[in-house]
Amino acid sequence: SHLSILCLMFFVKKLRRDILMEPMFLGSKLREHVKHKVLQELEGQCLGKHGYVISVLDVKDEDILPGQIDNDTGSVNITVWYSVILLRPFRNQVLDTVVTLASDENGFFTKVGPLMIFVSRHNMPEDISFNPIAGDCWVSEDEKVEIREGSLVRVRIIGLNFDAGNMSAIGTIKETYLGQLEI
Repeated sequence: SHLSILCLMFFVKKLRRDILMEPMFLGSKLREHVKHKVLQELEGQCLGKHGYVISVLDVKDEDILPGQIDNDTGSVNITVWYSVILLRPFRNQVLDTVVTLASDENGFFTKVGPLMIFVSRHNMPEDISFNPIAGDCWVSEDEKVEIREGSLVRVRIIGLNFDAGNMSAIGTIKETYLGQLEI
């Protein structure tokens, strides 16, 4: 059941974008320049609610539509359809993540791909507390759980935030089967 949830965060989607091409790129190699510019502008970027672009799969020649010339600059505004692989997590999704920062008594940060997830101390089991003496980590009372930078942690997303060109999440490990994973 967890495996099927993990597979639901990657999507192939066809999207549209307007690309401004300067006059020096106009000519017989225009399509190659358009494809290069789409790759350059999009891979690794967050497209708001669409998610993060992991990879541009395809820009077909027939998906590069005729453009409109800007009379002031001579540039051409070209509409392009392209296929991408997106990382798009959802609320209540369970993810296996890597702790990137555990040195704060308010909680710790984990990451899966480009997505940063914050786990507040209020979203952890009651017996886990911050221990700066043990090397800035979160430790359970029985010391069986020790969450520090580099630890693998299974997290449930309880909230997503979409900012301009960025996405972040709030997570919890306060449920059965969530928390530190054994390697």
